[in-house]
Amino acid sequence: MHLLIIEDDLDLGHALQQSLKAEGITSSWLRRCADVPFSLNEEPIDGVLLDVALPDGSGMALLQRWRREGCHVPVIMITARSALQDRLDGLDGGADDFVIKPFAMPELLSRIRAVMRRTAQQASEVWSLGRLEIEPRRRVARLGGRPLDLSQREFDLLLELAREAGSVVPKALIAQRLAPLGDPLDYRFDRQADVQAILLAMQWHANALRHQQGLDGDLMVALQSVLGNLIDNAIKYGRDGGRIVVTLIAQAGELVLTVSDDGPGIPPERREQVFDRFVRGGQDDIKGTGLGLAIVQQGTRRLRGGVRLVAGIDGQGVGFEVRWPAQGSM
Repeated sequence: MHLLIIEDDLDLGHALQQSLKAEGITSSWLRRCADVPFSLNEEPIDGVLLDVALPDGSGMALLQRWRREGCHVPVIMITARSALQDRLDGLDGGADDFVIKPFAMPELLSRIRAVMRRTAQQASEVWSLGRLEIEPRRRVARLGGRPLDLSQREFDLLLELAREAGSVVPKALIAQRLAPLGDPLDYRFDRQADVQAILLAMQWHANALRHQQGLDGDLMVALQSVLGNLIDNAIKYGRDGGRIVVTLIAQAGELVLTVSDDGPGIPPERREQVFDRFVRGGQDDIKGTGLGLAIVQQGTRRLRGGVRLVAGIDGQGVGFEVRWPAQGSM
């Protein structure tokens, strides 16, 4: 589940993000009306926590605009106003629930679960979809009464599909909900999953950058070339059952992309020439042209950035860090 927080208070915003993360809920946080997308219909979010009073406008005005354009994303209003009429106006205006400051975080989390349960058309904490049963709070799933042995990411994926039962959910939308900008995408892969891993990462990062940085077409092509070659390199020289971690963050006017693996790494004697053409960084028995990392370096130059070797995962393998100026800094 991915929520959008619109709250100007720094302490409360940080507390909300930390509490949501502890519950396995990802979030994005905005502090002003001007930063909020005009429409939420194309945004990969499952719900909104919306402060009524914002520095540059009214949360109620945002809610009314969304409802006028037919947006059905669940919205929980956060307010310091205790007057009954304020709550009635909000609920009649399209809010799904209200919480009054100061509030207990467990109560807010319970209200979030209740709203999301209603959105998914489920009557209780145990979601039923045919023979499948899911308990989101306990993170338990059963098929025909038998427990399913699922990893954390597999359970999160199952839950996202269950929220949209009966609908086709785009892969890029699922990826953005499960791992928004700044959170790592962590793959445990085998050779059969290679193409899917590349496509998922490229689609997620492309969507994140389009929404948050406004990259133009030429720069998106360069980024996709860099990302595709780095992940392809990690898969090619990694080990079956190994991991790839892809992270993209905005930091001090720069965008920083890191792709790391826990494979055998690059021999010390090849590290200095690894970005040269026809130089292969890994095992000689793996098929390849030796051009992938040279293409990566060329792509980073088109982004007006640079690429360097960094540590791999848990002291194993190798990582590549790409830095380039954010769009507004170029």
